[in-house]
Amino acid sequence: MSPDTPSRTAKFNNPFQGKPKPVELTGFCMLDPEVIWRLLGIPFSRMFADQRASDLYKRLQRMTQGKQPFDPALIREMHDRFDVPDALREPFEEAMRRSDGLMAELARTGPWHQTLLAVSYPNPLDPPNTFLVLAERASRAAEHQAKKGTVSDAAECLAQDGLWAHVLWPEALERLRDTRSLEEVNVLRYALALEVHFAFLMACEWDAMSRGGEGFRSVLLDVMPSRKAPGRNPTSLLYDWLTEAVCASSMNEILDAANLGDDSPDISTLKRWSAGTKSPTKKLLRKLAATLLNEEQTKGFWARRAAARHLSLLGLIGSELLKHAQPFPHGFECFEDWAESRYAFWLDFHRCAADAKRYQYSEQALAAAF
Repeated sequence: MSPDTPSRTAKFNNPFQGKPKPVELTGFCMLDPEVIWRLLGIPFSRMFADQRASDLYKRLQRMTQGKQPFDPALIREMHDRFDVPDALREPFEEAMRRSDGLMAELARTGPWHQTLLAVSYPNPLDPPNTFLVLAERASRAAEHQAKKGTVSDAAECLAQDGLWAHVLWPEALERLRDTRSLEEVNVLRYALALEVHFAFLMACEWDAMSRGGEGFRSVLLDVMPSRKAPGRNPTSLLYDWLTEAVCASSMNEILDAANLGDDSPDISTLKRWSAGTKSPTKKLLRKLAATLLNEEQTKGFWARRAAARHLSLLGLIGSELLKHAQPFPHGFECFEDWAESRYAFWLDFHRCAADAKRYQYSEQALAAAF
């Protein structure tokens, strides 16, 4: 390959703002919701700090990461600090009243379930979030099996689940069955988390597609690296979408059209954005969107920015996996091939799930599913 030939594989920049922090898992193999809220600029730590409950946040983190035993008192304290409605408290208390209350609650409400219920209240969870809750339940059950028994027991737990059976691939399942400790498969657990989070993004994609009608245009595909745009990462693809939306043929045209005066960025800011090395600040993006885009385009821009950040995180995790000799899920050696293949698979999966009304939220359906 000559120096002038662009690399087929995109390089992913860090999508987080501020000081880098570890990307934690919850359950056996799912990204912790705190990671995703931090990715979107709403870290849990800030929410708790605003309630003067930073110490409670640290204790809850240790509990959800399995570093200290499950303690119902911490959940009740969180409910009190955030004035959680009785409608959300009662399911927790009901589970605690059962003779097997601890296990019932571990199975029922993990961090994703608790977070999504609170964010969605008083509305029921939509199909993509219900998908996440069901994925979390099986992941938590597998984690319990790994700690109580063996990693092989966790593997069987996942393999028998109707959702996780599609996340797993033969080599991953074989390795889990042949492993004695969680530490030995820590890198593989991140590969599984990568796949199931992409499956969640595809649940969002299908949900939008089913509501979009004939005029639907994919938010995800607009910012997803592919062989059609070699070397372009989600950050640079978001810039490409903006230039198309405003019919600009150059960076100077964008700056002239925005007409931000003293607030106008240096052209080097747009060059870094176009190259995918650094996204402009949210403050600048707001100004550009306000001056360049209409209301519908603005909604589309922020949706694509969120999708770009999700994909950047997955690409970053995948790049780290390769450094540890762990391919992308299902044996793919680059993000583009993995994403293209699994996009088609998960789109069909969610289409069939919608036909079967598999992820229509109800407490009864969730209880029956576990």
